[in-house]
Amino acid sequence: MTEAEWLNENDAYPRQFLVVQEHASIRKMRLIAAAFVRGLQRLPESGDAKLCEDLIEAAADRPRPWDEFESELYARPGNWRFAHILWPTDTNGVVKALRKLVAFNHTTLADYPLRLIHEVIGNPFRPVAFSSAWRTSTAVALAAQMYESREFGAMPILADALQDAGCDRADVLDHCRGPGPHVRGCWVVDLVLGKE
Repeated sequence: MTEAEWLNENDAYPRQFLVVQEHASIRKMRLIAAAFVRGLQRLPESGDAKLCEDLIEAAADRPRPWDEFESELYARPGNWRFAHILWPTDTNGVVKALRKLVAFNHTTLADYPLRLIHEVIGNPFRPVAFSSAWRTSTAVALAAQMYESREFGAMPILADALQDAGCDRADVLDHCRGPGPHVRGCWVVDLVLGKE
């Protein structure tokens, strides 16, 4: 896949998974899955699936054995159609589970999975050399607050804080000021927080 194909938001999103597998960690893939599931649960087509986006996020940030998730899932009502992403622990298994999650849970927001992939991974064809000077106490506090609360309304303020710290990267600043969706795992927030 070329950079132009990656940036083509009209492209069929399954092709993007070729790049996801090469450039995304298991953590990033699970955060894409968690955001996708959270978005689906707001739509009627989610049916009676178990609410589990919180467990998917927990697995991203603090991996645990499947049996711990399984016991917690059994206590929740609904079917298991969103939970299979929790089981695999290897990169290939997680990307296959993510592809299955997207393929079998069509949404009225057809471009939503692609937008989430771009939100979490950024542009893998132009990695950002993030300067430690941009990690001011203000920028880090804003990023940490958004990451923990899952409220990303302060992204334009983060752009201002990064710019005040000397960041002149248009891709970073434009992403912060863009419409999103912004979710946990956002590539800029992760860079500010020093997450992989």
